[in-house]
Amino acid sequence: MSEITRYRGDTYPIYVTVQNENSLPIDITDWTLVMSLCDVSAPTVSDYIWQVTASVSEPENGAAFFDFSDEQMDLVGSFYYDIQIVDQANKKRTIKKGTLKFLQDINKD
Repeated sequence: MSEITRYRGDTYPIYVTVQNENSLPIDITDWTLVMSLCDVSAPTVSDYIWQVTASVSEPENGAAFFDFSDEQMDLVGSFYYDIQIVDQANKKRTIKKGTLKFLQDINKD
């Protein structure tokens, strides 16, 4: 599992590179990447706080990023996320999961 820490309201993107077992980038042309956030680690229903679809920036290098709205990042506390890919053959695979921790900040704008 991987932990990501952010301050409440920070909307800068989360960048990912999809790699094979040898840590080499995989071509993700026509793939979909979805990041889901939940308040429990193993939900039994699709009870997401939010889901975001990535923008693929360099498909041949496996590069994509998740962009967020103000409302999505207006959280404080620890939550659970995973990133799932759907490839050209419509096969699904979870490539990363962990906790996304939002710290309170002073700025409320």
